[in-house]
Order: sequence, then structure tokens, then C-alpha cells
Amino acid sequence: MKKHYSDQGTGSQPLIKWAGGKRALAPQILNRLPVKIPLYREPFLGGGAVFWALLSEGRIQKAILSDLNPDLINLYQTTITDPESILDVVSSWCTDESTYYQI
Repeated sequence: MKKHYSDQGTGSQPLIKWAGGKRALAPQILNRLPVKIPLYREPFLGGGAVFWALLSEGRIQKAILSDLNPDLINLYQTTITDPESILDVVSSWCTDESTYYQI
């Protein structure tokens, strides 16, 4: 039985929401891509919804991910090289509703 993106549950998901993201379109996009992709290239990574969905399904063997936004690329590189630092920063954020709207 073929696994679909919407059935993933605990599969890999984008780290962040991104303007113009393809999260909602990922199921339709994945249905149009090959079952196995030897080298996946993503020139406009953003939140990476399609990449994460393909990765979650084990359909990518290798990937080249890029984006012009240096802060975004730094986020992805840091999650690979120093994920604890990301957790430290995020865990220090105040999560109450009034602070959210103030920011």
C-alpha cells in the first residue's frame, strides 16, 4: 500500500511555515513525482514542505537544497550542526498569547 503525505502522522515536517509554502499542495505534488528520486534539487527551499514530505516517505536518496535567504539557510545548517542551540533559543521564547500579539 502506498503511503501518502497526508497519512504521515509523525513523519518529517517543515521546521517553519513559509510564505508561498507548498504544505497544502504537497500531496498533489508528490503524486506527480517519481517513487524514487536519486538526486532531488530544490532551488527555492523556503519551509521545504515538498522536500520534507519526500524525505518522510523515503523517496529521496540525495538532496541539494538552496535558497537566497541566508538566515533561512543558517537555520537549516544550524539544525544539522548544533540542534541544541536551536532548542535553547526556542525554549527561551515566551509562549503566552499576549506576548505573541505584542510581538
